[in-house]
Amino acid sequence: MRFCAERPALRLTGRHAGATLDTQTTHAGALARCGPQLGQKMRLSVLVGMLCILAAPVMAAKSGGVMYDCDITQKRERLYWIADKIAIVVMNSGEVVVFDEVILNYHSKPMEAHVTRDNDKKLAIRWTLKDLVNNSNQYTSAFEYSATLHKATNRISVYANPDGYPNRFSGRGTCTPRTE
Repeated sequence: MRFCAERPALRLTGRHAGATLDTQTTHAGALARCGPQLGQKMRLSVLVGMLCILAAPVMAAKSGGVMYDCDITQKRERLYWIADKIAIVVMNSGEVVVFDEVILNYHSKPMEAHVTRDNDKKLAIRWTLKDLVNNSNQYTSAFEYSATLHKATNRISVYANPDGYPNRFSGRGTCTPRTE
């Protein structure tokens, strides 16, 4: 069984240990369920983009660090577990914070990311969203994310894996470093 790639539910969720898994979900069915709320979700995407552009540079400037304003342009159409816009703030202390639409929906504030590699060539980070339920009522205890930023080209690759499902969602794009 695969974890549906449809847009995540626009609600915070707690632990749903007894959630049933929808084995009959089709791509067309997912689109039909998402259609009526598309306008609301597009407005949310614009809001997240504005937050990334306006708020994250303040965090970077205060910490003396850098904010990477990333646009994910290469991903499968209607794949919403990888956001179109991601902000990664690398503070001088070494702490890394990440923020995007999926984090806003499920965590409601920026998340700390764990650095797995940071050298002259690349920055690799990981973060985990816990206890997620999608619009098809499919539950995963953890959604593992990883991102690799190639510093010379500012190209980024992002991957997401729902625990307990064989899916691996991915996206690629470019980042603009900002210090102010």
